[in-house]
Amino acid sequence: MNALNPWLDADEVRSVSQRLIAPATEAAATIPEVGFDDTFVGFTDVESTPPPILTERDAFLALMPKFRDWLVSKFSAKGVFLVDQEGDVVFDESRLNRLHFIANSLMISSKITGTCPSHVRIKISSDSVLELIPADSSTQGKFMVGVLVPQALNLESVQEVVAAVFNRQA
Repeated sequence: MNALNPWLDADEVRSVSQRLIAPATEAAATIPEVGFDDTFVGFTDVESTPPPILTERDAFLALMPKFRDWLVSKFSAKGVFLVDQEGDVVFDESRLNRLHFIANSLMISSKITGTCPSHVRIKISSDSVLELIPADSSTQGKFMVGVLVPQALNLESVQEVVAAVFNRQA
């Protein structure tokens, strides 16, 4: 051992270096044949997971663009969003992210108190009104529909929106 480098064993270092520079005496290992012959053309892409099964809720949410188009044509809606009973935004084509919290708060408070949220109308600007309309279905659950329209909707129009939310013919 060297007194200057007590952690280094010179004989061991020399032995390792000689083994590294010595020519390999063994032949290269051969890869065993796996059983494929010349007729093998390759593997095919097989989908390992089955296609997802759409739930009734997924089918309902898939129809939301059609509902939005109906609101645009019927009431000149500038934006539409949908909040579920947990307060989560499940559909949004409104660019009104800052106003989601109102619908979210209404849905969460109604869940806590066990009551149905009420219709809320908020004047956003001189030419925009946000209508927050609760809609309830035994199969889909409770939702809050947010619609940005140029003028406030009358009671008949609000009822028409509620009926159209779950109507697949909207």
